[in-house]
Amino acid sequence: MKRPPSLEELPPPPPGRNGWPWTDSPAPPVADRDDGPRVAIVTPSFNQCGYLEEAIRSVLLQGVWGLRYTIIDGGSSDASLEVIRRYEPWLDSWVSEPDRGQADAINKGFEQTPGEFLGWLNSDDVLYPGFLTRRIRQFESAPEIDLIYGDVDVGPSLGSELRPLRGRGTSLREMVRTLHVPVPQQSALWRRSLFERVGGLDPRWQVVLDRDFFLRAARAGCISYRPGSSGLFRSHPGAKSTAMERRWTVELPELYERFFADRTLTDDIRNLRRESMMNVHFRCAVIEARSSRYVRCTSSLLRSFGWHPTRFLAEHVFGAIRRRAGRRTTEL
Repeated sequence: MKRPPSLEELPPPPPGRNGWPWTDSPAPPVADRDDGPRVAIVTPSFNQCGYLEEAIRSVLLQGVWGLRYTIIDGGSSDASLEVIRRYEPWLDSWVSEPDRGQADAINKGFEQTPGEFLGWLNSDDVLYPGFLTRRIRQFESAPEIDLIYGDVDVGPSLGSELRPLRGRGTSLREMVRTLHVPVPQQSALWRRSLFERVGGLDPRWQVVLDRDFFLRAARAGCISYRPGSSGLFRSHPGAKSTAMERRWTVELPELYERFFADRTLTDDIRNLRRESMMNVHFRCAVIEARSSRYVRCTSSLLRSFGWHPTRFLAEHVFGAIRRRAGRRTTEL
């Protein structure tokens, strides 16, 4: 099996970089087992050379025997290729070529990287030491579970003030009804058999690709929340989730319209359509309001009201009034 590299074997960190994953030693490697599970991690990247090396080291220093690690670069024009080439001896494969987006890159990586358990780490995020070892042991003790997820920390860097982003136990019904998909992507690992059942990630999506995947995973398999922070979800102005926020107002309605058009849905899920679509358009209204696009915001609010007038009034009008009244009472 492939032996995990030590801190001393990897290229030296850039000047001024300290701590994990630069100068802190990782946990001792898990003992070599010929019959042990293989983990495949894919990092999709495009013009992220400022963060890419930190992501790479955080994967390689997990101390997992038989780790299979692939980087799929979308044809970067910055110094990303220099970074990748420095770590090429420890990679299973890498490629730099134009693709159809993040989902296409991730699918391509999993197709060419063997492994019983799969996960992806975006090039601007970081895994914490021991994450993969912990997940493998959790899978080994629960063979009925197809996907395990946990918590992450959110912030601009590991040395900054971070806020926790908690996952929580949920169900397909709850995710569809509330639109809350409490599965931090950086914390998730799943069996290849699940990935093959749901058909991988859908390249049509740019911002809802992980939401779409986790909804399909919850339909097709057993998912489980295990508390504990798994890594850093980096927030910065250039992050896709920030730069493409308005894209949510396009993709979110289309995703749920396609979801409810599936004739294989059970009646209890199909009956959530009105409430779910009400929440979809209300979420779009909030996004439009954040950018002061009030005409679009009003249009989304009207759509939200039209899907379920009584629920809209109860949750988004009278509910807001009750919450404000409660705050006023506390202030008094």
